[in-house]
Parts: sequence; C-alpha cells; structure tokens
Amino acid sequence: MFEFTFDSFSDEQRDAYLARIGFREETSVCKQTLDRLVYLHQCSVPFEDLDPVLGVDPLPLDAQSLFDKIVTRRRGGFCFELNGAFMLLLRAIGFDAYSCVCRVAAFSDQFGALSHRGTIIRLNGKKYFCDVGFGGPMAPFAVEISSERQTLNGETSWIEELEEGWYLQRRLDREGKEKNCVIFSLQPFLPMDFDILCRFLMGIENFTFRMIPIANLRTPDGAIQLEGDQLTIRKGDAVTKKIFPKEELDAVLKEYFGIILPPHAPV
Repeated sequence: MFEFTFDSFSDEQRDAYLARIGFREETSVCKQTLDRLVYLHQCSVPFEDLDPVLGVDPLPLDAQSLFDKIVTRRRGGFCFELNGAFMLLLRAIGFDAYSCVCRVAAFSDQFGALSHRGTIIRLNGKKYFCDVGFGGPMAPFAVEISSERQTLNGETSWIEELEEGWYLQRRLDREGKEKNCVIFSLQPFLPMDFDILCRFLMGIENFTFRMIPIANLRTPDGAIQLEGDQLTIRKGDAVTKKIFPKEELDAVLKEYFGIILPPHAPV
C-alpha cells in the first residue's frame, strides 16, 4: 500500500540536536515546547547559502547529511535543509509533523513559483505552520492556521485562507504595517519532492542563493544579517551596518554566525 515514509533521527541524534539549539527543558508534545523549539532554532542555527555559493552540488537533503551539517559541523542552511531537519527533529520528539511546499510572498502580491519549504504540525485537533528557514522575517513561534492574530516573543502573525487550498502567512512589521510572508499548502510532501525542487532551483543560473553569500540569525534583542560584503546588526531599534573586505568573510562568519568553513577558493 502507498504510505508516507520519512527518514528519522535516532534518540542520540535527537538529543544532540536539542543541545545544538540550547533546548535544556524536558520535552513534551505541547504548544509551549513547540514554540520554544522554533524560537531557539532561529536563534541558534543560521540561515545561510554558503554551500551553493561555493559550488556544492547537489545539496544532500537526507536525514544523516542534514544532521552532519547542522549538528556535527554546526553549520546552517536554507529552507530545504533547515525546515527539513527541523521537521525530522519534531517527529523524533513525538510531534505529528510533515513538510509542505510554499511560495514566497514577501515581495509580491501575486502567486509565485514553488521555492520554499515549510512545516505543518497537527496538535490537539489544530494545525500550525512553522518556519525556521525563511532567511528573513519569520514568526518566532508556531502559528496556528487561523485568521486570529497571534503574538509571542514580541511579534504578531496570522494566517489567511486563499483560494484553491492555499494559505497566506502574514505578520506585523516593527512599524505595525501588515506584511506578507509565505503562501503554503496543507498537502503533505515527501523529502524526495524537495530534492527534485532543490536540484531544479540550483540549476537556474541567476538563482539568488548561488550569487552572493547570505546569512542571518535571530538574536534575543534583534537580528544579524550578512549580504555580500555588508553586515547588518539590529539591536532593538538600533541598526548598525558595516562593509568589510572579501578576505574577512571567513572571520565574519565565524564571529557572528559560528560558521567555520573548510578551505575554499575566495568567494
């Protein structure tokens, strides 16, 4: 019979992953734990596109490769990697979680191509959308699939139903303006589906994540973002920007994102 099957993390890998993101409480399958996991992951594991920029192809998305990169080597990744690994972590804890396909809506009010991976959690008769790999403003908690506005960790987000089975995640920015985030489907997708999509996107010559180094990480009081040769640090309402020489990239990645790259040609 047809059935959805997933790779899995062992109990030892689950515990090592939790240590990687600084989760030290008792794990329980509840909304409070889920929200804490989302927030800690965003603060601990950077979004970054360094492998595509350095020419790593293909990008492995199986459980063991993701664990090695994110936990063992303490790297980050982008949505296909981060949300894929996070979904497997949730399942290893006991959550009913699966991956969904998304369309980025942050820069347009039209349906765009499928280019993002998110996570759906079924919990106590409700469904939640969470994202630890958007590479930009994302809710620091699991958002119930509801039009009711939800606020946690200082940010507000909600989800609106669109047409043909699609849903739009929205948020309030720091000025209180409504902003779009991503459009997603509730239909479960298998890891192999994202492998195919990732390979296709990596084959596009001007694909964003092949062009320049990008990294960002949530902090308890703001965020740190790298784009090309510019580093932006936000603490509360204060924003500091710094341009650095290309030869300092490795040092910047190590200091601000905890990323140590193997020897490589200049980016």
